[in-house]
Amino acid sequence: MRGIWRTVPLQWLASHGHTQVHRHDAFFRSVNVAIAADLFRPSLTWLVTASRRRGALPRVMEKYRDSAGFARLKERCASDPSVNLAAMTRTAYRTARILAAKGGTVADITAGDVLELLDIEAGLRGTSVGATHLNCGSCGPPGSERRRR
Repeated sequence: MRGIWRTVPLQWLASHGHTQVHRHDAFFRSVNVAIAADLFRPSLTWLVTASRRRGALPRVMEKYRDSAGFARLKERCASDPSVNLAAMTRTAYRTARILAAKGGTVADITAGDVLELLDIEAGLRGTSVGATHLNCGSCGPPGSERRRR
């Protein structure tokens, strides 16, 4: 199931004479930028199952959506000795996925958002929580349970 969604745009590109690999790469990079610009919001399920390239979504979301929020998240992870690099990376991915699906910034993420993502991951992959708990309201002010949908 992973990556199957890519066949549709690849077929469209090919049918319009765009068979060069660099055009395919440019298209898929632009999807992340469009998500970061909040032009569309894919579902959390799609974001978990879609084949992504080497940290592209977290990097784009950090650069274009909320650099300060991701910096605070990285700082919290780095200051906790129980959080290793793999857990920090997984937390950045999860944060980016929530922002992509829900909109807003890191401070807007609620515990319910995190639990929803973890439930989807558990159902699809059987993953663990890791350091994602550091994201639950800890990067925003108290009462930051607001959510733009």
